[in-house]
Amino acid sequence: MSTNKSQNILNSFKFKQFRKINLDRIFSQFPVFDLIPIKKEICILNDLQLVKGTFNDGDKRISIKKNDLNQYEISINQEQKKGVKNCSDANCMSNLILEKDKKYVFRIQFKSTTTNLNYFQIGLMQQKHLNVKEGYKDYQYTEFKYQNNKLTENNKLNEDNKFSQYLKGKDLKLDIGSAIIELRVWLNGKILQISDYPQNNYILSQTNENLDKLKNLENLSFFLQLYDSTQIYIITEALIVDEFGD
Repeated sequence: MSTNKSQNILNSFKFKQFRKINLDRIFSQFPVFDLIPIKKEICILNDLQLVKGTFNDGDKRISIKKNDLNQYEISINQEQKKGVKNCSDANCMSNLILEKDKKYVFRIQFKSTTTNLNYFQIGLMQQKHLNVKEGYKDYQYTEFKYQNNKLTENNKLNEDNKFSQYLKGKDLKLDIGSAIIELRVWLNGKILQISDYPQNNYILSQTNENLDKLKNLENLSFFLQLYDSTQIYIITEALIVDEFGD
């Protein structure tokens, strides 16, 4: 082998060593990639284990199915809505107990089979109440009013509902066709909020008084309140996240 070739190989080897050693040192001293925020999300949609409460014959009236996008669709079964309790509140709840140190995001879309006045309720309830009373009576819920293809929050008129503190925006109003509501939960951090996803033009929270009680409630789970067959809830996503959006 010629001297020139040997020298070229040696120089190439030295350059590669130099490049690796120096890059390692540079990145350890100046962790530029750490400046790029990377949000970590864990999908838990398939872990929700949605169950129907027996209260007001919910186990007979509620329909839970998955659509083509693998999203949950929950409604009152049209064929089973007859009887004494055909227009009574029924509970649908996730069997997944929320861990207090984790941050959860639930994204829900509402649909209505009528343009008439309708109401949707989502929030948290204690598992022990699934079969004994309406989920909203745990007072950790938010209510939406639907009319003429518009969705508005309906919390100020309900004395038992403390979901009335705007952190961003004012007087939430959305087109129901494209609206997705994001429910944010962090029990240890005393966070229970809703936002419009993905725009985040509104952030609405429970009052501080009610948030103080949140950490002391046991075995809380995500729930939906159903009334009649005109309501359809679609759970598009369920996540554990590092941080909530702005």
